[in-house]
Amino acid sequence: MFARLHDVVLTVMAAASAAILGGSVILLCVDVGLRNVGFGTLKAAVEITEYGLYAATLLCAPWVLQKRAHVAVDLLPALLGKKSRRLLEICVCMAGAGISAVCFWYGMRAVIASARINSFVWKTLVFPEWWLLLLVPASMAMMGVGFLRLLFEVLRGRSLTGVRGH
Repeated sequence: MFARLHDVVLTVMAAASAAILGGSVILLCVDVGLRNVGFGTLKAAVEITEYGLYAATLLCAPWVLQKRAHVAVDLLPALLGKKSRRLLEICVCMAGAGISAVCFWYGMRAVIASARINSFVWKTLVFPEWWLLLLVPASMAMMGVGFLRLLFEVLRGRSLTGVRGH
């Protein structure tokens, strides 16, 4: 049940990421088109795209982890025996969960501090800074859960690497 809910949340986050990237492409094309026909530029287009890339990355990272679509170097696991490789996978999952927890903690502290002092982003667009900062703890929470799910897979005997043998 929990794994299914996590999968649904990850899918929604990945879909939002894709929508943001698609919207950014359209926005930049419209901006360039308007400039080329002499109507000037959309003042916030570049800024929206910057924030969009940031948001899309944080929204999609947990989904990429769960799908194991991230870059993985299997050099060391290929040299290890089955038991050592399993121990390495356990350590990697635990480290990933721990790092995600630390990033979540400091991300939440930044969100709370920003909201407490009522900090705003003042560029072409003006909005509360914590809106941007909230993506870090949200993403890190999902990453942490993702690493724990992978850890449980390893503990149940499933290898996370494509390495076979030994």
